[in-house]
Parts: sequence; C-alpha cells; structure tokens
Amino acid sequence: MTSLSTLFKYLSILGLLFLYSCQDTSFYPDTSSINPGSSQDDGGDDRFGFDDGAGDDGGVDGTDDGVADDGGVDGGTDDGISDDGGVDGGTDDGIADDGGVDGGTDDGVADDGGSDDGGSTGSEWVLDKFEAQPLDEEIIDILWVVDNSGSMKDEQQALADNFDQFIRHFVSKDIDFKMSIISTDTKHGKADVNFALDKYLTRDYYEQDPNDFFDKFSEAIKVGVKGYHIEKGLYASDLFFKDHHKKFFRDKANASIIYVSDEEDQSILAVDEYVKKALAYKNNMKSKLQMHAIVLDKVAPSSNSSVVRGGKRYIKASELTNGLYEEITQPFAETLYKIGADTVSNLQNFILSEIPQVKTLEVYVDNQLLDTSKWEYNDSLNAIEFISPYRPRDGADIKVYYLTE
Repeated sequence: MTSLSTLFKYLSILGLLFLYSCQDTSFYPDTSSINPGSSQDDGGDDRFGFDDGAGDDGGVDGTDDGVADDGGVDGGTDDGISDDGGVDGGTDDGIADDGGVDGGTDDGVADDGGSDDGGSTGSEWVLDKFEAQPLDEEIIDILWVVDNSGSMKDEQQALADNFDQFIRHFVSKDIDFKMSIISTDTKHGKADVNFALDKYLTRDYYEQDPNDFFDKFSEAIKVGVKGYHIEKGLYASDLFFKDHHKKFFRDKANASIIYVSDEEDQSILAVDEYVKKALAYKNNMKSKLQMHAIVLDKVAPSSNSSVVRGGKRYIKASELTNGLYEEITQPFAETLYKIGADTVSNLQNFILSEIPQVKTLEVYVDNQLLDTSKWEYNDSLNAIEFISPYRPRDGADIKVYYLTE
C-alpha cells in the first residue's frame, strides 16, 4: 500500500508538470510595452492628475494639454490657443473667443457674443460725492452778477422790487445765507464790489432788522447803468473769486451764482473753463455749486452795433451746474421765486451732476450700500431724496454711482 501511494504521488506531480509545460503564454500581455508617458490616450478620463499631452478626446483633466482642446472642461488655466466654446476656470485666452463664458477677465479683442460689463455705448460711470449737513445748519453763499450797462435800469429795479420772492425760501427754512453783489464791468481788470454793504446781506442782519435788510439789498442791487458796454459776467465772477474767495466762500457752504443780463457774455475763455475754475474753490464737488441765469434768451435785434444780444453763454453755465435759466423779460416775481426754490432744493437734496440711467443708481452711506426702499430718485430735480426715517446722520459720507444716459 505504501508503494502504491508513493507511486500515485509521483504520477500526480508528473502530470502537473506536463500540463504546465503545455500552457498558452499568449494569454498574458507583454508588460514591457506599457509606457505611462505614451502619447496614446485610451479615451477615458485621466485619474492620476495629468493628461497624456497629445490627443485628448474630451475627458476631464487636472491640467489641460496645451494643444487641441475640443470642448472639455479644464480645471483652471486655458490653453491660450484654440478655444471653441468650452468653459474656462478663470482667465480668458485673450485671442479668439467665440462666445464662451469666461470666469473673470474679458479678452478685449475679438468677442462675438460674450458678455462685457461696459454698459451702453456712449454712457459712462459717474461718482457723485456729498456730505450730509444738519437741517438746521444749511449754509449758502450767494453772488449776484448784474449787468450795469445802459439798458438795465428797469431790470435792476425789478430785482429790488421782487427780492422778497427769492429770499423767502431761505428765511422760512432757517438757512444761513450771505450775499455779495458785483457788476459785469471788468474794464479795469477787477470785479466791482462794495463790501461795505456785504455785512448787511446776511441771515444774522435779516433777523436783527428785516426792513433795513431789504433796503440795503435794494441799494446794492442797483449797480448803475454807466458800466462798460462789453459785458463779461463770467470773467467778473472769476476775478471776484480769485481776489476774494477766502472772504466769500465758507468751508461747508454751497455756492450759488446768479447772472442777470440782457446781453451776451463776452468773456474770453470758454464757458466750461470758467465753470471748472469756480468748482475748484469748492473742491470740485459739483453738488456744491450752481449757476443761474436771468438773461435774454429770445434774442431781439438791436440798432446799436456794439450790443451783442442773447445769453447763450450764461445759459450754458447754468446747464453745466444744474442751475436754472429764466427769460429776463418774464415777471421777476416768478423768476426769483423759482431760483430761490431751486437753490434751497439743492441744499436739502443731493443733486446729481449728470442725468442717470435710473436702474443703475447705487447709493452708499458711509460706504454701505443703501436699499432702494430708503431713498428715491426725483427726476424733476435730478436728485436723490432720502425717505424721512433714513436720512443720513450729520456729516455722513454719501456716494452715488450710476451710468449716464
């Protein structure tokens, strides 16, 4: 039994050896042909964080191959060459963009349908800055520039007679005002001003003696009719500010300049240059300066060849500063009432420097974006008005961003 058992074991071993020697080795692949860096891509996704570097058929890569991208999603940086509409993770290629969505910066070159943030053609972003003033501390400095040529006697008298329609707005709202009055005569290279009367043309003096206040204004506004016939109202105000800005302008005050003339301004510089120079005295804050014009807009012919009819330059100055212009031939009571009301409105609201696209308006108070339920846009005044409970604190920093029409 032992011999048979031993023989059986040997035969079993020999049989296994025979079977092993006869097996087909083609069943197993030649592992020497495997190259992990090969240019052959098997079509699946690359799970090891790198692509093969050649033919990518749309799988998800950690880093893009840098050659031919056929629309797959890249993890971050785009190839910089041919992009046919895939979604990039951040920076656009800067070359040919056919409408794909970029994660951040637009290419700025050939864009045939992508979304840019530039807004409407011809519009521009504007930032207007304001400081909220206490309602009981509103301050206005007013300069009257009155034509003193030979044709202005009746108009000067009308100013004196109807001044109460102008000043009533400031008195009723407890606004701190002071005024100076000059003429359009600059023949001698200086503004013709009588500071002896200025001390009477103030809120304080009005409260002391209202009747004498009106008498003093009536006296001062009649600047005479023997002035130089070449009227230069814009130049006159410029000379006045140059010589007397420290005396005239108060730090927190708004400024209002009112030109009254039946002839055209003949100052040398362009209108916008005089506006810019005046704004410089108010730290270039457009909301702090208005120019109004009471002028002869509807030009009538003159038999005097030295007379230049019209008031287009004064009107332009008013338009550049959101002021009003009124026809000098209209009743002065109505004209002065309108200008007084508009000047006060500019103090109590926040007048914008340009006409906005209303939907783009953003209002910030102390750098915090304010919800639209807390303010409204007044299109008749071109102003931001705060709803009563949300009026900013005194001294608050107010910024208004918008696109112009």
